[in-house]
Amino acid sequence: LYIEEMDSICVSVKINPLISDNAKLLVWLTESGIKAPQMLENNDISQDYEHKHIFRTSMTSDVLNGDEVELVRNEEFIANYMLKLNKSWNPDHLEVVAFVYNDNGVLGVTTKALK
Repeated sequence: LYIEEMDSICVSVKINPLISDNAKLLVWLTESGIKAPQMLENNDISQDYEHKHIFRTSMTSDVLNGDEVELVRNEEFIANYMLKLNKSWNPDHLEVVAFVYNDNGVLGVTTKALK
């Protein structure tokens, strides 16, 4: 949920696990549509290359490892996050990416555009 007058977002992540497991949840904010120089394969530089999925911040407390979550099979798990947006970010191009993983790999991923 984007709260324009506060330049903030509220994110609610709902997980309906099919297994019981100790896992980790990462919730990241990315931005696309950023025009900046980029070196191309032929070593030319494109001055207006459009970059996509640029990492902006993590909403989870541990940026790299995520928040620990205890999943119980068939019991909905909900985690809520709130973040004040940086003024330099364009809300029209922001996307929330949430994924759950354990020692065996990624269990699930979802993305949602902010607007």
